[in-house]
Amino acid sequence: GGRDPMNAVFEMAGVKVLLIDNSTYEISPEQLAFFRREAATGNPMILCVHIPLHAPGRSVGFGCGHPEWGAATDKNHRIERRPIWPERHSAVTMDFHREVFASPHLLGIFAGHIHRLSTDVLHGVPQVVAGANATGAHLVVEVLPRETPETPPSKQPPGD
Repeated sequence: GGRDPMNAVFEMAGVKVLLIDNSTYEISPEQLAFFRREAATGNPMILCVHIPLHAPGRSVGFGCGHPEWGAATDKNHRIERRPIWPERHSAVTMDFHREVFASPHLLGIFAGHIHRLSTDVLHGVPQVVAGANATGAHLVVEVLPRETPETPPSKQPPGD
């Protein structure tokens, strides 16, 4: 669609949707700079990535920013016919992980890769991993306007 395949942004209902390709488990300096630029605007945003970001208690498959990710835990490089992972994550990837979960305007993270539906909340930021698309799993994400003093909360139906 004319967007950079490594990182792109579009807006939906006043919310920025950031797309970052982290399918190598790593973040490039350009992707970190992109995230920083978008986060600095102060607008609400959603982050979409392929590999889920590390969450405590999750396997190395939740590997972007996982402290145990690296050559010692790369079990599939021969099967996948690719070079073995580096010894550890780059400082850029670790900075990205830290900055994502510290971003005050991030509403949530959506990922795939694991092919099992899961939700984790880290520092108040929910991360939802979609189920396997090949089985028909999908997510419907609804972005609703934020309530402000000018827009009072919706009235509850009688009996609720």
